[in-house]
Amino acid sequence: MQTLFDYFSKQSKSFTLTLTLILAVIIGVIDYVTGTQISVLIFYVIPVFMSTWFVGTGAGIVLSVFCTVTWAIANSVFIHSFDFAFIPYWNVSMYLGYLLGTTYFLRLLKISLEQERQVARTDFLTHAVSRRYFLELAESEINRARRYAHPFTAVYIDIDNFKAINDTFGHDIGDDLLLRVVSTIKDQIRTSDIIARLGGDEFMIFFPETSAEMAMSAIDKVRKVLLLAMSKNNWSVTFSFGMVTFATPPWSVDHMIKLTDDLMYDGKKAGKNMIKHVVYQS
Repeated sequence: MQTLFDYFSKQSKSFTLTLTLILAVIIGVIDYVTGTQISVLIFYVIPVFMSTWFVGTGAGIVLSVFCTVTWAIANSVFIHSFDFAFIPYWNVSMYLGYLLGTTYFLRLLKISLEQERQVARTDFLTHAVSRRYFLELAESEINRARRYAHPFTAVYIDIDNFKAINDTFGHDIGDDLLLRVVSTIKDQIRTSDIIARLGGDEFMIFFPETSAEMAMSAIDKVRKVLLLAMSKNNWSVTFSFGMVTFATPPWSVDHMIKLTDDLMYDGKKAGKNMIKHVVYQS
């Protein structure tokens, strides 16, 4: 089932819409051939579901109307003799209402799932990428770098003396500081770069397709702007950076994080408030 979802998620909307219209016609033909002895009414929901989920609400409404008309023609609801003239119109309107209701609730379900997915991907406090989602993104980027032989740079960031801020001013100020750090970094990096909160006061920036020189220039600018932002708020913190430019990809995401983390701690042991940078080549 997940494979089918992935397949249709990658298709163009015009392809999916055309496919659902063809599917509705096929179901209508089967409905007409089988007559009233075998009901295939429920199967009309399939193209309505596909069009709503993979194309949009408008497409779901179009398919709802199309499937209702197809069902009415296949069953010749206006030709049968009824005790009252309004009955065929009632039946058609009820089935159309059922399909439109299905479209509406599918739309609500999809919106809800997308909101939950977004919450899971975003750190609740800083709005940086969450650790879990970062691991997925980083794995994908590492595989891409391995495929196309492009360098990339990963930077582990730890806030020096952050605990003293919490102890002195309280956790609300500490939270404001973390939020300011992320917003400041976002303003200085490209939209293709990734800023993630790994936990506590530790962050990672992932620079895809970025050489050592480009990464050093970017991080030097980030560091200066961060220190300026902290100074303006009278927050006596600095930043330790562990930066690795991968000329060849690491074995795994965990390996990448360990290399940058170890380098960051080397900087802390050497006096904090510095950028430690190496080029990794296996």
